[in-house]
Amino acid sequence: MNNTFKMNELMDFYDALLSERQRRVLTLYHLEDLSLMEIAELMEISKQAVSQHLKKGEEKLMEFEERLGLRDKFFQQTEKQQKILSSLTAFASGLKGEDGKALMDLLEEWKQEGYFDF
Repeated sequence: MNNTFKMNELMDFYDALLSERQRRVLTLYHLEDLSLMEIAELMEISKQAVSQHLKKGEEKLMEFEERLGLRDKFFQQTEKQQKILSSLTAFASGLKGEDGKALMDLLEEWKQEGYFDF
């Protein structure tokens, strides 16, 4: 998996646990795609300091995921939701008359409300 993509996902779960400076460096580097030099100029710190904040922030994100596993749990739950929706849709399509239509309508309503947001 692309490191930037993975860091972006981990930041979705854990960025509040980083220091303000680490969060800002990781955001500028991974989300806004700025170079280390551009970040250094913007934040008025050395390129070395940017590199240290970036490395430490990434290490912390990986440590949080290793200990808490929120990202992995989220994707496991999403996979289960997809299987449930698929099974319910297949079941509903096999029902005749109003029961099948009512279940299909309910599943569609749940999708619209974000219960199956994947």
